[in-house]
Formats: sequence, C-alpha cells, structure tokens
Amino acid sequence: MYQPEKYKNDSRDFIFKFIQNHPFATAIVQGGHLLATHIPVLVKGSHENFRLFGHIANHNPMRGFLKDNAEMLLIFKGPDAYVSSSWYSMPEIPTWDYTAVHVNATIHLQTSTELENSLLKLICCVHSLAALAATYQ
Repeated sequence: MYQPEKYKNDSRDFIFKFIQNHPFATAIVQGGHLLATHIPVLVKGSHENFRLFGHIANHNPMRGFLKDNAEMLLIFKGPDAYVSSSWYSMPEIPTWDYTAVHVNATIHLQTSTELENSLLKLICCVHSLAALAATYQ
C-alpha cells in the first residue's frame, strides 16, 4: 500500500487496536491468479505479540491454496470519506481520506480443535459487537 510518509503509522499498538475495531478483512492469496475473500478476523494476544485467526468455507476456491507457511495479505479497512480539495489552499491535496491496515501474514492451518475454539470465539465476538451496536440505536 502506498503510504505518504506524513500519514504512515507502523505503531504495533495502533495496528493491534485498528484490527480489533475493524475486524472484517479482505484476505488475498496467490492461486492460479490472485484470490480474495472477505472474512472476520480475530486478534489474540497483545500489541507486542499477536496472532490473527480467520476462517473460510471449505468450498471457497481459495481453500485449495491455503498451505502452512504460505503468505497471505490481509487488508483491514476503516472509515473513509470524500474531502473537497476546495477546502485547501495547497495543490495536490488528497480528495479521499481513508484508514487501512495491511498485514502480510504467514498461514498456519488450524487443527480441528483450534478451529472449533476460534469459531466459538468468533461467534462470541460477533454477538458482543451486535449487542454493543444495539446500544447505539
């Protein structure tokens, strides 16, 4: 991802919190061509040392290309909005502001037990987020 130096933020704390707050990611792997799918991702650990957990359906064409130690790009997208360049006196001001985090990850396929545990955590996480969202309606 292109990152102008003035907007770059490589803080592990920022990345960790961003993923917690925006857990729905685009997962990309190289198959016969680039393959992408959209998945919720759990983050476990602390900002200093964390792991990411995701799940795709077995019938997803990407599944055949997921191998231990293969590389995956995960893109977490935050808010975005149009900003009129007429608000600025300087030229070359971006007119679309956004936040995103890209993570290059190494795949580790979960055992059946690990998968079951992470799916239970995912369900709990989704229900917690839904309950939190309901309080703001």
